[in-house]
Amino acid sequence: MGTSAAEAYRRSCVKQLEVVGWCRTEGVAEVTLFVPPPSASLSDEQMDAVWSQVLDGLRQGRSGAPAATLKHIGDPALLPAGLAAKLRSCAGAAAADGSGLTVTLVLGYEGRSDILGALRSILLTARDEGRGLAETIARLDTEQLGANLSTGTLPPLDLVIRTAGDRHLSGFLPWQAAYAEYHFTAACAPEFTWGDLTAALADYSRRNRRFGK
Repeated sequence: MGTSAAEAYRRSCVKQLEVVGWCRTEGVAEVTLFVPPPSASLSDEQMDAVWSQVLDGLRQGRSGAPAATLKHIGDPALLPAGLAAKLRSCAGAAAADGSGLTVTLVLGYEGRSDILGALRSILLTARDEGRGLAETIARLDTEQLGANLSTGTLPPLDLVIRTAGDRHLSGFLPWQAAYAEYHFTAACAPEFTWGDLTAALADYSRRNRRFGK
């Protein structure tokens, strides 16, 4: 739309402050935000600066966003060093206003790698405990696998909103989103509006959730 990739990415990130504020107003208590990496469109310094603005806004309630308890999902090694350090310093701290709003940022994350890592962890633990492969397989269930994912205590997702008219999920939380409802909107992330959010929530409210049945 005539905007550079770097500027579009910056606007997509900053838009999350508004989205969180709208979610609070609509009564949503837990929000998970995923902004895919910008490839080569931003330098590490630019990416640090953009996300510092977003993190400060979420943590302290700036730019119209409510203060939130922050969590991070992803591999810090895949992020610029400054951003990884910033996430470590603010993740897990309670919202400044004492609210129950929780925002989970999914950065430096790829879903298939997470599932593979969980399986490796289970197998290595079994080896260290002296259990054989047959016993390990017999014990393996969804609860055990889920507990070994890097996503930790993140609950299953209820609704996934995909912007820009895209129909692919870019490796976004395949385990937690397995039985989620999906809403696709043509609005690009920087142009996503409160009206787009309420339309998605209204669509979700009309769904008959069957959880794979």
